[in-house]
Amino acid sequence: MGEGMVRREKIIVGLAMFAVLGYGGYYSVSSVKPDTERPDVKKDDAAEFINSIVKELIRGSLSASDRYIIRKSGHVWGEDPFENKPSAALAAAALSARAHIYSGFLSMNSKCIAVIDGAEYEAGEQIGESGPVLKRIFSTHVIIGMPGGKDHMIPLEGSE
Repeated sequence: MGEGMVRREKIIVGLAMFAVLGYGGYYSVSSVKPDTERPDVKKDDAAEFINSIVKELIRGSLSASDRYIIRKSGHVWGEDPFENKPSAALAAAALSARAHIYSGFLSMNSKCIAVIDGAEYEAGEQIGESGPVLKRIFSTHVIIGMPGGKDHMIPLEGSE
């Protein structure tokens, strides 16, 4: 690499100077300046004309349902219609089912025992004091009867 400018750099600098000088010449010679207004067009008249055309188009082309939608679009919604909110009963049942952990399974002869939340239960017993009823016991999951008659499956811990 030399100490002075190489040919490529000289060309780039020359083109940049040409562009700056060319724009300056065009700007000084052109008749339309950004700060000046054209005397034959008034801004108020143009805005009024555009507004009248827009009003005429809207009035003539919208149906009654379109006007209703536009009128209601500015109102605040009570609830978000796209938000997925489960009912309180479903939320309570799911929370109750999630609160239990099926961690073990014992099978002796025809008797099956499930270890749920560290305690042993047989089919038909109530889980906890006021919890759901254990309906069926399988080696991979248990079925519990939730309040409201819905059954819920709890998988064996570690087999999900």
